Amino acid sequence: MTSPTPAVITAEHVVTPSGWLTPGWLRIADGRIEAMGEGGPPEPASHRARWALPGFVDMHVHGGGGGSFTEGDPAGARRAAAFHRAHGTTRIIASLVTATVDELERQVTMLAALADEGVICGIHLEGPFLSAARCGCPEPALPHGP
Repeated sequence: MTSPTPAVITAEHVVTPSGWLTPGWLRIADGRIEAMGEGGPPEPASHRARWALPGFVDMHVHGGGGGSFTEGDPAGARRAAAFHRAHGTTRIIASLVTATVDELERQVTMLAALADEGVICGIHLEGPFLSAARCGCPEPALPHGP
């Protein structure tokens, strides 16, 4: 099986780990940046943009687009992830609020399946691992760490 033709993206500004290329170009092959450079591309561009920059990694998100990671509904969690992907977030760590251990176990079980599928990259638990003295807004009656 042959790989698809690489996509070449030109942009007024390309953000790289070491700075900006203004203007610049990227060659994408098999879902990865294969080459990049400043100025015009060495081959015809398939896409043009004002900016080309890395995707956003959201390390603390409870939901979005009418969906939630905290309600334990896989369809809602998928909806939330799709909403963020449509707006530039390429990786999500789903955040859960402090809850009972039984509720957290139910939510984590559902989200772990979505992590296995690549819908989310991981799970962030706000509790029960919070100091009772500095628990912030979580319900103080819920379990906390030492």
